[in-house]
Amino acid sequence: MNGEERQRPDYDGRDNVGTDAGDVLRWIPRVVLYPVYLVMEYGLRVPVVWTITRIEEYQIADRVSDFFTWDNGRGSLFPLVSFDFGIRPNVGLVFKWTEFAPRHDASATFFVGPDDLWSGKGSIDQKLFRDEEALIRWSGSYVRRPDNVFYGISDLTDRCNQLARGCRFRSAIAEARLALVGWEKKLSQVELSAGYRHARFSTDSDGPPLTEAEAAQLPGFVEGYQILEPRLEFALDSRDEDLDFHTGTGLRFDGKTAFAVDVGRPDERWWRAGGEASAFYDLGFGQVLATSLYYEGILNLGSHDANGQATPIPFFELPYLGGQEQMKGFLRRRLIGYNAWAANFEYHYPITWGLDAAMFASVGNTYEDLGDWNLIKNYLSYGLSLKLAQDRVSSFEGILAWGSNRMDEPAFDPFNQFRFSAGINKGF
Repeated sequence: MNGEERQRPDYDGRDNVGTDAGDVLRWIPRVVLYPVYLVMEYGLRVPVVWTITRIEEYQIADRVSDFFTWDNGRGSLFPLVSFDFGIRPNVGLVFKWTEFAPRHDASATFFVGPDDLWSGKGSIDQKLFRDEEALIRWSGSYVRRPDNVFYGISDLTDRCNQLARGCRFRSAIAEARLALVGWEKKLSQVELSAGYRHARFSTDSDGPPLTEAEAAQLPGFVEGYQILEPRLEFALDSRDEDLDFHTGTGLRFDGKTAFAVDVGRPDERWWRAGGEASAFYDLGFGQVLATSLYYEGILNLGSHDANGQATPIPFFELPYLGGQEQMKGFLRRRLIGYNAWAANFEYHYPITWGLDAAMFASVGNTYEDLGDWNLIKNYLSYGLSLKLAQDRVSSFEGILAWGSNRMDEPAFDPFNQFRFSAGINKGF
């Protein structure tokens, strides 16, 4: 440099780095987010990476995989343990066999828990073309639960909403479905299906149970129902499925619509529609910011009586929030009503190959009439999650989250609900 000191164009010779307002503003987010960094780095990433390194070093994963798989890895049978604080835990098995017969795949899950809790689900995929981008899916399930939660239908004054655990009821749901699926191996997908569902309920459940009088006021509870339901579901995604060579930035839209009619009471009919619009921004190194807006509504198409009142829709068919998809700080079906909406925000953080951490926050609620929507009439949900193996059959997630009471209540409590769960994310 010919002995001359290389300086920035704006360098004025004064050692004032970090003293001006701009530098202070740049440091504020670093200081505020430092506790989050410590938790994500030393509470999650470091111990998990150390554990996975030891597993790879001693080939533990390969030995376990060899024990539970056959047919050159195309068939597998793995044990599962699923726990969700506030409802009954369960243990089970996940089965998958690719090409068990020419152009046919099979998958199934089975869970069992205390006090008559069990679930069996299975499906067979029949591939139609050589490129395997279209298939016929035959599926069926039967689920018995004594620990379903009920806090009321969009009603703060309901007795069950005043209880910390809400009310509980027992359900037995059987379903069979035949579907035509397109673009199965792509991020975008379309599925046209027809299904039959049989539902029965009782108050012989975990405590505190619904009273007989409360159950009698819920449509479809006492006598149950049987419905036929054609359904259309689709996903449009601008991102490339191969994220090793393409950015994770993009847009996605998931939509669904269905028409249902009660087999025993044909005058009872309803139509539902919903969707979720999502945006993703890839920060690099697997870090992704995501935001989405979700809505689902249901419209009663049943006949009207002399007073102009339509036959009510069964309570178990109403849109809901809570669980693995929307408002994760609440148990499944914590919020139910004729209209459900949620705004979601997530930051995905890769820990190691196949394992991601995420911080999330959501705002949402259900409404009998969407015209009653008001920002302060919503609930807040937030927390952390770990996701492993993004597979259609065996996708797992651990969640540590909280949910608030409704924002317009006299005393706002951001820790009103606590949720901890670990196990299977969703069936198939």
